[in-house]
Amino acid sequence: MENLPEPDQQHEEKRRARRSLITQAVVFAVALYAVQVFQLRDAVGGQAPDLASTSLAGKTVAVKALKGKPALVHFWATWCNICRMEQGNIEAVSKDYPMISIASWSGGDREVTHHMRRERIDFPTVADNDGHWAEAYGVHGIPVTFVLDRHGQIAYIANGYTTELGLRVRLWLAGRS
Repeated sequence: MENLPEPDQQHEEKRRARRSLITQAVVFAVALYAVQVFQLRDAVGGQAPDLASTSLAGKTVAVKALKGKPALVHFWATWCNICRMEQGNIEAVSKDYPMISIASWSGGDREVTHHMRRERIDFPTVADNDGHWAEAYGVHGIPVTFVLDRHGQIAYIANGYTTELGLRVRLWLAGRS
């Protein structure tokens, strides 16, 4: 006959395992939060930097042109897997809200255009290989999405993967200010 643990001993082992799992989850959440805070340490607040450039489609895009309705300024890169995962969310929101997307540190116009065609990305994009836009916004890691209110003030900053619903809620809240 096997030596089975006593019921009290089984209960205690389950409690320890549960406590260990909770501790690990808390440590992971704190570490994730710390990484996000570190990546956004220089992110701008207040009025969005008023940059302008020519999009890959040859049109002039400017942050000041986004005023009047909540809008997005979205930083991403061609080599970023998380950016690829959230690309459909950004695309869907861009159909309903003004937006400028900035492909930072991704090569020149030709490389970014090729990537966008291959991935079927169809939103206004500026190639920012020298990091001028990223520097102006204090972006160190990507993806990062700045949600602007109708006055061009930065209302929210989403760092990392963001759902379509999360973006729409932030844009809705930004529209109420």
